[in-house]
Amino acid sequence: MIPSLPRNRSMNRLFEEILAGKLSTTELMQRVAETTKFELDSAAEHLADGQIVALSVKMSDQLRVLQVESMICTGCYLYLYRIVTENVGDEEREQNFWEAAEVSRAQAYRAIAVWTAFGKSFVAEGHLTKQFVSESLKILAGETTPPAARDEALQLARNGQHISIQVAKQLQKKHAAGRTSAGKSTIVAKETSTPVAKPEAKQDRPLKGNAAKAIWSYVGSVVRLIVQPAKTSSQADIEGIIRDLEAALARFRSEHQIPAASKSPDAA
Repeated sequence: MIPSLPRNRSMNRLFEEILAGKLSTTELMQRVAETTKFELDSAAEHLADGQIVALSVKMSDQLRVLQVESMICTGCYLYLYRIVTENVGDEEREQNFWEAAEVSRAQAYRAIAVWTAFGKSFVAEGHLTKQFVSESLKILAGETTPPAARDEALQLARNGQHISIQVAKQLQKKHAAGRTSAGKSTIVAKETSTPVAKPEAKQDRPLKGNAAKAIWSYVGSVVRLIVQPAKTSSQADIEGIIRDLEAALARFRSEHQIPAASKSPDAA
């Protein structure tokens, strides 16, 4: 039951309407913009501790939903952009797009992955956005996460469970048991007969075709490597790429104190 608030000031109804979920984000901003801070302070003075707690919970829930909706919306737009431009090949126009959008390629890839994995479900069942956080969606939408983990997350959300980062990681780990025993990056989807695409498949790249400008990509069991020139106008310098990759590996080994002669079990 929503706590009843004193009505000796008209602004008190604002807090009642927030708790009742009667205001859209746009309506809320308009109401607050039209009200002085003095009026808001006066109304807030009449709130009991229980009412403050209830408002805090309501606002934190709404902030979480806004973050999820923002990611879904961003992913939808970038998904369309990828489709429109993947066969165009206009470097200057593409560079202008990324500068104007102020979105990194990594952010774009994650947003598109979230839209692809959850967009249809969230559009059809809008209430599900309340059960996720943006970071848990990124985990579940990742290529190394089996489809069964996403399916279970959606079902848990339909049952009212909050899918936190911890829950997302637990689902990812639980369904990763379907991986091949050799630790390869191919995932066996237990609940579908359609195998997940191999790491080198074209759709595994962050932005397909000309939208990516990636010279080479590789997806392993725990990392993704995307090789793209430092400048969009750069030509592919294969020897330079190899030198940079070797330097990056040497630095990684040094920072983690791994002997240069150490090899992974799969390297044999």
